[in-house]
Amino acid sequence: TEEEKKKQIRLANEAAILQQEILGELFRMKEHERSDRLEEAKQVSQDFLNKAMALPPGQERIDFLRSADPETSRKLAMHKLWKGILDAHGGQPPKMAPRCTH
Repeated sequence: TEEEKKKQIRLANEAAILQQEILGELFRMKEHERSDRLEEAKQVSQDFLNKAMALPPGQERIDFLRSADPETSRKLAMHKLWKGILDAHGGQPPKMAPRCTH
């Protein structure tokens, strides 16, 4: 229906905005800070996936996947986005422009 299409477009726009916010945040960080945040996001992602896969397929697993709090969801998205960037660059992070100190 038309309402469903509008909802899908709105959700896609919200997802794109979130992606840009996360990437902007990562690119503004100092290297060590970015590395720490990405390592934390990777661990959260692995833990979340392990918990999900320990549940039987079906409604219980679906409910668990939907139950992620906003902070966990953001870390899952951060890990997925960064992994996609690394995959696109042969496993290497993108070159960051030097930060201005003035």
